[in-house]
Amino acid sequence: MSRIRFRRHLRRAGLVGVLVATASTFWLLFNAQDRGLTGTVIQAVSAVLVPAVGVGAWLWRRRSNAQSPDLDSAADKVAAATRQRLERSAAKRRLLHPTRIPVRWTWSEKCVSGPRVDALVSSTSGSAAIPGLPPVGPWQLEDGDLSDLPGVFGGLGSGRLVLLGAAGAGKSSAAVVLALAVLAHRSNIAEPAERQRVPVPVLLTLAGWDPSRQQLSAWAASRMELEYPFLLAAEYGRGTARDLVGAGRIALLLDGLDDLPEQLRPVALRALDEQSGTRLVLLSRCRELVDAVEVGGHLAGAATLELRPVTPCQAATYLERCRVDPPPPGWQRLLDHLRGQSGDSLTQALDNPLMLSLVRDTFPPGDDVSSLFPDDGFTSREAVEDLLLQRILTAAYTPRPGQAAPPYTAAQAHRWLGHVAYRMNEWHTRDLAWWLVRCWQPVWVRVVSTAVVVFLTLGVGLSFLVAGSLNARVLGYATVAAILLGFTYGPGKGLPRHWVKLRLPEIFARDTLRRTSLFFVVAGGVFGAMLSIVFGIAYGAIAGLLSGLAAGMVSWVFYSVARPSVDLCSPLPPRACWQRERRYRIAFGLALGFAFGMAIGLTSILVPDQPGTPAELIIGAMQGTIPYGLTFGLVSSKTWAAGLSLCQLRCTGSGPLRLIRFLDDACDRDVLRMAGPSYQFKHARLQDRLAADWATRGEARPG
Repeated sequence: MSRIRFRRHLRRAGLVGVLVATASTFWLLFNAQDRGLTGTVIQAVSAVLVPAVGVGAWLWRRRSNAQSPDLDSAADKVAAATRQRLERSAAKRRLLHPTRIPVRWTWSEKCVSGPRVDALVSSTSGSAAIPGLPPVGPWQLEDGDLSDLPGVFGGLGSGRLVLLGAAGAGKSSAAVVLALAVLAHRSNIAEPAERQRVPVPVLLTLAGWDPSRQQLSAWAASRMELEYPFLLAAEYGRGTARDLVGAGRIALLLDGLDDLPEQLRPVALRALDEQSGTRLVLLSRCRELVDAVEVGGHLAGAATLELRPVTPCQAATYLERCRVDPPPPGWQRLLDHLRGQSGDSLTQALDNPLMLSLVRDTFPPGDDVSSLFPDDGFTSREAVEDLLLQRILTAAYTPRPGQAAPPYTAAQAHRWLGHVAYRMNEWHTRDLAWWLVRCWQPVWVRVVSTAVVVFLTLGVGLSFLVAGSLNARVLGYATVAAILLGFTYGPGKGLPRHWVKLRLPEIFARDTLRRTSLFFVVAGGVFGAMLSIVFGIAYGAIAGLLSGLAAGMVSWVFYSVARPSVDLCSPLPPRACWQRERRYRIAFGLALGFAFGMAIGLTSILVPDQPGTPAELIIGAMQGTIPYGLTFGLVSSKTWAAGLSLCQLRCTGSGPLRLIRFLDDACDRDVLRMAGPSYQFKHARLQDRLAADWATRGEARPG
């Protein structure tokens, strides 16, 4: 920390020195007898000092970044942040209180793993039992409950664990309980050196990882930098997340192998087998893992444990402990029914933590559970599950004591999510991408709206700003720009983009060169034609050529350092994808406006017979840089078309105006989940149920 404080004080001293030098320069310039000579001396000194200071700052930054980060401090901070996050999740899901759902596991008999001895002592990852936990024996892998998982995880010689289970079996909840137990064990070790040997469990979802294009360590590091942005602070510097993963300081708990595309699951298994050098827990559904193993091979040295269904007696005991003693008559009827082990649809449906938690959270504490006992009974297990899934939104959007009221009512959530689910089913997808919301509404509304906004901003607004009244020339330029931008960017086609590091192949990529040529031809042709009408062919030809070159160069630079946000090598959460797309487009627009202004100013110098001095024309051109550039940046962003579509949805009552905020809130309430830049319903059956409700109410309208 002393080194960090030293660098901080040195920066402050440098800033004070720059301010003193600047003030002294101005004092010397205004008090000198020969200001011309003094100015020449100052320019000569500045010509030497400015590059020297820049080079020195660059070298200092490289030296500072080259210093090895404090991995111990970084690991402790990640552990504290993870524990705080998981404790909130456990409290919200009620995983620990009033009691834990009695989930048990057994060694899986499915063909997905090797012999047990490989899990006990394996050289695949070179792991050993973590400090404070004894090595496990073969008998400890036979069966157990969730309280036994930390000992199995920490005592495996291979360091690899696979948790299997059906949908709703409690895999994610088991991972949360496991991670909290490991973090508690880590914090109880007093010796710092021993504590650092306990890896910090980090729970990540595999959705968005393309194992055929990105190494596991690089992907995990990029995800950690998104989940824990403090790792990018000056205290640690870039590369800290990668160093933590590479040094084995992080234990990866990877959820959602079944969420990957089917063709990528075998590739992901091979990548995990070959590239994992740290302790690893993989969560997956049974059928998907079996299919992936048949194609890509198994995860060598992994202990494969399968979560078992909850027995009717265990379910009755759990629900009994969640209610007053003695239970009300209605609840007592439910408990007696479960203990009777009748094997009917209701008993079969309540054999997993998801359905038990829905019964616990969505039915009132009193006596009203009559909907679980309809007069004609349930025809199937699926009918019971549909009834309970319908109650998810009621439970999620019910105000809780000591917490802020939900920003949306259950009725609003049911209506808006129903429309979202209906549109997703229309497209036969489980992924909701915010930039595709535009496909739900007529395109002509966005085209006309974009054209009107551009005309009012650049025509009327800029006329009064520059000329003080409506100017025919400015209105003409604005009309052409409004028509072009309206038809080009009103539909909102394409993918959102964000900044990335410059890579040489991207500079000469076919897509980059195609966009560069398009900007050169369109910008040069349109500007040349307009200016030829006003100032003559010579002026218009030169202005068109320079404007086209400026537009081509700017687009070439910006498309070389940008990548679609849906690129699996750089997955972004939806909100970050929205924000980075908007920032990228605004910067693009401002750079384009500045380049156009310089092109027009240079044209004025090359064609001196036009009215006005070159300086005046340059100033006039630069006055339009921010209005034109900012307007272009805003309307060319995919967030513009998406925002107009959301306005259309809000006018029809089919969706909220701030969709990202609404969907993020649904994720916080465990209704949705994030999969890279897209959203998914946490339960596919819930999506189908909400879509059917929307269609049944007669609210489905053609998009």
